[in-house]
Amino acid sequence: ASVRESGLEPSNLVLEISEKTMLADNPAVTRALSALKRSGVRIAIDDFGTGYSSLAHLRDFPADYLKLDGSLVRDLGQQGGDDPIVRSIIQLAHSLNMSVIAEWVSTDDQSQRLRLLGCDFVQGNRIGEAVAANEFTSSRATSAERRA
Repeated sequence: ASVRESGLEPSNLVLEISEKTMLADNPAVTRALSALKRSGVRIAIDDFGTGYSSLAHLRDFPADYLKLDGSLVRDLGQQGGDDPIVRSIIQLAHSLNMSVIAEWVSTDDQSQRLRLLGCDFVQGNRIGEAVAANEFTSSRATSAERRA
């Protein structure tokens, strides 16, 4: 009801759920998330790779996105880095029809490496620093005015 009352289009909303919440194996939570997904809300599993990931839970959880924790991104492309793990997670997510978002991306090298590994989206200071909602709205309006 809250999504409808807000006036938001459900397909424009992505709800992030922590890996810990996914692992709680709470049928009520899974039912609620499944209902949200049926309404058009998209679900993202946040900070994947930092907890005790269960592949069975990953298969059964109604997620659209898998957010790869930044601790796995930090040393990509370096000797002893996490490239094989990141590649495997991306392939697994894609086989489960999930898109992958890499967090904490701060360099061009990380961004390029993730693209080569098949990552769908990146998030972090490489793209832009976090800003308050009112600053974001203001900058979007200014940007739109410049294009007009």
